[in-house]
Amino acid sequence: MKVLILLGCFFIWQINTHVVYSTWYATVNIKQQKLDIKIKNDTTDDKEVINASSGGHYKLTKNVITTLKMNVGDKLYLLVKGKKGNLLLTASKDIAINVQLYSQLIK
Repeated sequence: MKVLILLGCFFIWQINTHVVYSTWYATVNIKQQKLDIKIKNDTTDDKEVINASSGGHYKLTKNVITTLKMNVGDKLYLLVKGKKGNLLLTASKDIAINVQLYSQLIK
Protein backbone atom coordinates (compact mmCIF):
# COMPACT_ATOMS: atom_id res chain seq x y z
CA MET A 1 0.00 0.00 0.00
CA LYS A 2 2.83 2.41 0.80
CA VAL A 3 4.45 1.77 -2.57
CA LEU A 4 1.28 2.66 -4.46
CA ILE A 5 0.89 5.90 -2.55
CA LEU A 6 4.50 6.83 -3.25
CA LEU A 7 4.06 6.16 -6.98
CA GLY A 8 0.84 8.15 -6.96
CA CYS A 9 2.60 11.17 -5.44
CA PHE A 10 5.42 10.90 -7.98
CA PHE A 11 2.93 10.83 -10.84
CA ILE A 12 1.15 13.97 -9.59
CA TRP A 13 4.50 15.74 -9.20
CA GLN A 14 5.33 14.89 -12.80
CA ILE A 15 2.03 16.35 -13.99
CA ASN A 16 2.59 19.56 -12.04
CA THR A 17 6.14 19.88 -13.37
CA HIS A 18 4.88 19.47 -16.93
CA VAL A 19 2.28 22.20 -16.44
CA VAL A 20 4.90 24.61 -15.09
CA TYR A 21 7.23 23.98 -18.04
CA SER A 22 4.40 24.36 -20.57
CA THR A 23 3.38 27.70 -19.08
CA TRP A 24 6.98 28.93 -19.10
CA TYR A 25 7.48 28.07 -22.78
CA ALA A 26 4.23 29.79 -23.77
CA THR A 27 5.39 33.00 -22.07
CA VAL A 28 8.74 32.96 -23.85
CA ASN A 29 7.12 32.47 -27.27
CA ILE A 30 4.85 35.49 -26.82
CA LYS A 31 7.72 37.80 -25.84
CA GLN A 32 9.96 36.65 -28.72
CA GLN A 33 7.39 36.95 -31.50
CA LYS A 34 9.06 38.19 -34.69
CA LEU A 35 7.33 40.88 -36.73
CA ASP A 36 7.92 42.10 -40.26
CA ILE A 37 7.96 45.90 -40.03
CA LYS A 38 7.72 47.54 -43.46
CA ILE A 39 8.95 51.11 -43.89
CA LYS A 40 8.82 53.13 -47.10
CA ASN A 41 11.36 55.91 -47.34
CA ASP A 42 9.22 58.53 -49.08
CA THR A 43 11.83 61.28 -48.70
CA THR A 44 14.44 62.44 -51.21
CA ASP A 45 17.49 60.99 -49.41
CA ASP A 46 18.59 57.56 -48.21
CA LYS A 47 18.34 57.16 -44.41
CA GLU A 48 19.91 54.80 -41.88
CA VAL A 49 18.18 53.36 -38.83
CA ILE A 50 19.24 51.12 -35.94
CA ASN A 51 17.33 48.50 -33.94
CA ALA A 52 18.36 49.29 -30.35
CA SER A 53 17.66 45.75 -29.11
CA SER A 54 19.64 43.79 -31.71
CA GLY A 55 22.05 46.52 -32.80
CA GLY A 56 21.14 45.86 -36.44
CA HIS A 57 21.68 48.72 -38.90
CA TYR A 58 19.39 49.17 -41.89
CA LYS A 59 19.58 51.45 -44.90
CA LEU A 60 16.27 52.90 -46.05
CA THR A 61 16.72 53.63 -49.75
CA LYS A 62 14.55 56.43 -51.13
CA ASN A 63 11.25 55.30 -52.68
CA VAL A 64 11.80 51.67 -51.58
CA ILE A 65 9.89 49.59 -49.03
CA THR A 66 12.33 47.93 -46.61
CA THR A 67 11.24 45.02 -44.40
CA LEU A 68 12.82 44.82 -40.95
CA LYS A 69 12.63 41.73 -38.70
CA MET A 70 11.93 42.93 -35.16
CA ASN A 71 10.64 41.50 -31.89
CA VAL A 72 7.60 42.96 -30.16
CA GLY A 73 8.79 45.93 -28.08
CA ASP A 74 12.03 46.55 -30.02
CA LYS A 75 12.79 50.22 -30.60
CA LEU A 76 13.91 51.63 -33.95
CA TYR A 77 15.97 54.82 -33.97
CA LEU A 78 17.26 57.12 -36.69
CA LEU A 79 21.04 56.76 -37.12
CA VAL A 80 22.76 60.16 -37.31
CA LYS A 81 26.53 60.25 -37.97
CA GLY A 82 26.90 56.73 -36.57
CA LYS A 83 25.01 57.53 -33.35
CA LYS A 84 21.48 56.79 -32.17
CA GLY A 85 19.14 59.67 -32.94
CA ASN A 86 15.39 60.15 -32.48
CA LEU A 87 13.03 57.26 -31.76
CA LEU A 88 11.05 56.37 -34.89
CA LEU A 89 8.87 53.52 -33.61
CA THR A 90 8.40 50.71 -31.13
CA ALA A 91 7.58 47.38 -32.80
CA SER A 92 4.05 46.11 -32.21
CA LYS A 93 1.44 44.04 -34.02
CA ASP A 94 -0.47 47.23 -34.91
CA ILE A 95 2.51 48.71 -36.75
CA ALA A 96 3.28 45.46 -38.58
CA ILE A 97 -0.11 45.48 -40.32
CA ASN A 98 0.59 48.40 -42.68
CA VAL A 99 3.56 49.92 -44.51
CA GLN A 100 4.91 52.80 -42.41
CA LEU A 101 5.90 56.00 -44.22
CA TYR A 102 9.24 57.38 -43.06
CA SER A 103 7.98 60.97 -43.40
CA GLN A 104 5.21 60.20 -40.88
CA LEU A 105 7.58 58.50 -38.42
CA ILE A 106 9.91 61.51 -38.11
CA LYS A 107 7.10 63.89 -37.09
